[in-house]
Amino acid sequence: MRTNDGEALELDADNVFIDTGARPANPPIEGLDSVPALNSTSIMELDELPEHLLVLAAPCSE
Repeated sequence: MRTNDGEALELDADNVFIDTGARPANPPIEGLDSVPALNSTSIMELDELPEHLLVLAAPCSE
């Protein structure tokens, strides 16, 4: 990754979660509101990892 001052850093980890600080929003997918869903806030509040996890993401704009 690059820091704000342009320095290149190499990171190594078993698990990486990038929280961009954006507000979560549910995409308009039919049936999504009828199943349990996590967002970037609620996933951080879990006591245990889910057995299965599907991640839906949208492109970011600058």
